[in-house]
Amino acid sequence: MALGEKGELMRRQRLISTVLHLVVLLLVAVPGCAPVTVRHTTLQSTYTTAVQADVISTGELSQLTQQVLRMTGLPTATQDPFSTFQALDRESRTDQDQNTRVALIEFVLWQVLQQETTNPTAAEESSRATR
Repeated sequence: MALGEKGELMRRQRLISTVLHLVVLLLVAVPGCAPVTVRHTTLQSTYTTAVQADVISTGELSQLTQQVLRMTGLPTATQDPFSTFQALDRESRTDQDQNTRVALIEFVLWQVLQQETTNPTAAEESSRATR
């Protein structure tokens, strides 16, 4: 083999090797890719969406209220509602965070809805007594 032929053969081998490496790289990388959809949103709309999932629309305490309950050390709010109410009330008077007040109001609404569900007659009588 002449010197020129060896050089040509080496170039072809490098080209084939490079192409094979690129093919392997693409085969490894491409199957792991998924289409990505980007949706523009604002902080306000994200917050509003999160807050709208409240006790009135879902019948359950919102994530915000559950977080406030955890942060104030009251994760068992359903077991002792009266003590939870008192603790949230105390916290809302000393804490300037609006989330604590929102949690207190939502907790009270949740309790009323629970009472109305379990004992509708008592809730109706209570409503008539306040008129």
